Amino acid sequence: MLDDLFAPLSLGEFLKNYWPGGFLHLPGPSGRFTELFPWPALSQALECQRFSDRRLRLVKSARDIAPERYLNGSRIDAGKLAMELSDGATLIFNNCEEVHPPLRDLCASLERLFHHRVYTNLYAGWRADNGFDVHWDAQNNFIVQVAGRKRWKVWKPTRAHPLREEVDSTLAPSEEPFWDGVLEQGSLLFIPRGWWHIAYPMDEPCLHLTVTLPSPTGIDLLHWLADRMKSSEVARSDVPMAGTESARAEWLAEIRADLLAALDGDTIDRFMADQDARIPRRPRISLPDDVARRPVVFEKSMSLRLIAPELLRFASNGDKMVCTAGDTMFPIDADVGEKMRILNDRRPHSVEELSPRSDVRFKALIGAMVMKGILKRVDSSAG
Repeated sequence: MLDDLFAPLSLGEFLKNYWPGGFLHLPGPSGRFTELFPWPALSQALECQRFSDRRLRLVKSARDIAPERYLNGSRIDAGKLAMELSDGATLIFNNCEEVHPPLRDLCASLERLFHHRVYTNLYAGWRADNGFDVHWDAQNNFIVQVAGRKRWKVWKPTRAHPLREEVDSTLAPSEEPFWDGVLEQGSLLFIPRGWWHIAYPMDEPCLHLTVTLPSPTGIDLLHWLADRMKSSEVARSDVPMAGTESARAEWLAEIRADLLAALDGDTIDRFMADQDARIPRRPRISLPDDVARRPVVFEKSMSLRLIAPELLRFASNGDKMVCTAGDTMFPIDADVGEKMRILNDRRPHSVEELSPRSDVRFKALIGAMVMKGILKRVDSSAG
């Protein structure tokens, strides 16, 4: 799925050459993003969903339109909505991935790759009014042009690695844009954090998705590390504000030692695992089968496939290992864990491939994972 997003680049080429700070314009065939959120899916969502003025917005000339001009309570007023859109408003549907599975699955794939929650906002316009002025965002964005065209101007950052609280429109760039062009249907932009931009509709129906990837910074890691330092006695102690110079030096030496001990070679891996655990789980429900689950009857030829949104994580402890799936941990033998890593490719694998001996503990593990909706029994011929 991700290779399709970046084609003709491979995922590896994108990560090497553009992530996280390189702007990218990637043309593509006109229909390649249609299934992510086609016009009929938007129409159906507007007909069937209930909306707050935060979930669905209309914006014109950088100002929000009062919700009573297009909502009747929490329902769309179709006539009023059409009138506002015809008059030049831009429609913004926040977190739209929650109502359309193909887009939800793309976001889940990006979450597994970047270890952070990913969300998507939809923008639809019909006239030539730009909904927003020149600005930059505090997160990385993929601009996916699903239908129609839109003109974009993009400028380099005026500050390296800007933070959200530093947003200041008075620092807008004065030079010529780094990129000024028309984003055609089926094309993609990658606009990193801090790059200035503005989009102009072209007096025709257009629909694009902004797939947003908030990327944790070193500041976020340090805040996380500080929270983990609560086990340090010296970190919990009072800062010796009124202490002698030698007392302050002694306190600083102690807290520096504890901080350096916490900031070890595995710090980023632990931080990533914590970020993974904070990603809200995207429910996957298959009725009536989910309700009708029965204890697993084992056959060596039976195949299993990972269906949980998160990949399995493994932590070694001597000859033992802990397998973590979502918020559930399973103690397993290390040799079994090494073989179970292959499930992260999300393809079917036979019981015999995972553990030839299939002892009682292995059967209990697989049974629990199937019952919790982490693994699914599949036809051995399924791809």
